[in-house]
Amino acid sequence: MSKRSVLRSSAFAVAVFISVGGLFSESRAAEPTHYLFMPTALVNQPGDLVLGLHEISYALPGKLQLQCSLVDNIGRLDLAAKYSFHRNLAGALGLAHSLVDFGKHGIWQGPARFGAFLAYEFDSRYYGMVLTGHTQIGVNFSVGADLGGKITPTNVWSFLWEVGLSVDLSDERIYLYGIGGIRFNIPSVPGLFFDLGVQAEEFDVELLGKGRPYAGIFFDVMYCWRP
Repeated sequence: MSKRSVLRSSAFAVAVFISVGGLFSESRAAEPTHYLFMPTALVNQPGDLVLGLHEISYALPGKLQLQCSLVDNIGRLDLAAKYSFHRNLAGALGLAHSLVDFGKHGIWQGPARFGAFLAYEFDSRYYGMVLTGHTQIGVNFSVGADLGGKITPTNVWSFLWEVGLSVDLSDERIYLYGIGGIRFNIPSVPGLFFDLGVQAEEFDVELLGKGRPYAGIFFDVMYCWRP
């Protein structure tokens, strides 16, 4: 996908989500269940719907949520079922791959694999932190961990950051990534969120002395609806 096509798709998505948001502006809002690339321990209430570039999710009864990532992935899974064990702990099983890549994050090359993650979250009104462990099993076998944080000075915006490590046990290579960004809430349209950030795309540690990690722009738009 070319950068021009990506920009056009993003602009179209923004217009669609703002239109949808206007239709439901009187509704109580659900919440995104991820930071930037990382999942949180949150599973929304039954019937809650999140529509976004990185997260499309629908919450079912029984503390279960179905989710999909159209762009890159959340928790390194594109299609997943997520279950809440506790308010601070959730896990998911699904397909480890990327349907559309803006850059290089998570499972961005090679055949699709089976994947799983476990997310532990500490969250308060102003601060939050998430730790995840993850694995991908298939032709290649990988394990890793990610750490992310959130600072919310006001109800209009939050600062989010993440760092992650993945070890490909098949070729004994270590990969790292880092990202920081701001999530904007739209007070006039409850449930509408925009993310904008800068990322160091996932890179092989062995290549650090041979070149710099590629920096990319991160963008997301989401509408979260609670019936």
